Amino acid sequence: MKSIHLVKSYIKEFSNLKELTLCIKKFLAVKDLNSPYQGGLSSYGVVIMIVAYMNFFSLQQAWVYISQLLIHFLKFYGLKFDETKVGILVNRGG
Repeated sequence: MKSIHLVKSYIKEFSNLKELTLCIKKFLAVKDLNSPYQGGLSSYGVVIMIVAYMNFFSLQQAWVYISQLLIHFLKFYGLKFDETKVGILVNRGG
């Protein structure tokens, strides 16, 4: 599948992607938001959101603590991102 190859290429390109994805997936699982069939987010959706976030802030190979990435990711999508006005694009800088 193309999505598997895409995610593998993102893992190579973006430092901390795998670790941040696991943190967010665990957070979503604790809140019962990890099933797209029940209104939650899929793993692929989480990866795409993280890649778009990291592209937007040019964090591809930046050395940053996972805790800082997690907090800023949650602030960005929870407080600043207005889904009624913008979308997520991963191939042109976020």
